[in-house]
Amino acid sequence: MTDTITLDMGAGSTLTVPAYETDTDGLIIHGLGPFSSELHLVHTSGFLIGVFARFGDAQAAAKELAGVIDWTCTAETLRAVDDSAIWTVIDKVEAVGGEFRAARGGRGEAIAKARLQAKQTQAAA
Repeated sequence: MTDTITLDMGAGSTLTVPAYETDTDGLIIHGLGPFSSELHLVHTSGFLIGVFARFGDAQAAAKELAGVIDWTCTAETLRAVDDSAIWTVIDKVEAVGGEFRAARGGRGEAIAKARLQAKQTQAAA
C-alpha cells in the first residue's frame, strides 16, 4: 500500500480509501471501501481508467499500459492524448478482464461507444 486517496463522492462528501502502487508510475489502484468490491485503476490525477474484480488483473492492466501513454503526465496532457492511444488503453484493459471506464461526455466515452458500435456492426455482418 502506498498511501490513501480521497475520493469525491458528490454533494460535498468525500471518502478516503487505501491506494496501492502499480508497476507503472502514474497509475494506482484503489477500492471503494465498504461501498463496493470493485477495484479501480486510476491515473494519479484521479482519472478512472478501468474497473476490475481482482487486484491481480488491475495490476496486470497497469503493466500492459506502461508503454501506451506516459502516465507520469499531468491531467491536462492526459486529456490531449490521441484517439488511437485511447483505443489501445481500452483493448489492454479488456484483455486482462477489466472494464474500461471514462468520464461521462468525454472523448474516452465517445471512443468506447464508437468501438462498441463497430464491434456490433462486425458481428451483425
